[in-house]
Amino acid sequence: MKKVVMRKFVFIFGMLFVLGIIGSVFASDVIKVPVNLDNEAPVLVSFDYSINHKKVTFNFDIEEDNFKELFYRDVAECGGRVFIKYNTLCRRLSFDGKCFAVRDFCVGEHHMQITIFDKAKNSFKTESFDFSIV
Repeated sequence: MKKVVMRKFVFIFGMLFVLGIIGSVFASDVIKVPVNLDNEAPVLVSFDYSINHKKVTFNFDIEEDNFKELFYRDVAECGGRVFIKYNTLCRRLSFDGKCFAVRDFCVGEHHMQITIFDKAKNSFKTESFDFSIV
């Protein structure tokens, strides 16, 4: 009885050893492909905005193959109070790298900064710019 148990153990151990050798042979034949890493920040080619009452229309032209999102930080002085708001303007670009967005803002002074991210977590931030909603 003990001889049978030992034979099963030796057989199983031998099979695992053979499978390990086969796996290592195939693993050494893996084709290695060079990869280009994205370490460049997105490029903001142009940017403008227009105000119509409480609505602000944003137009961006961005050069980035791996675009992820464009969001803003708005420090608003509305109604005697200060608010800080973070919100996304674009998650996709058009085929020619354009982003178009319309947002409502409260009446008052606004100090805004735009940040653009790509999928590799590179980013570009604009200087703060100011506008007023009256």
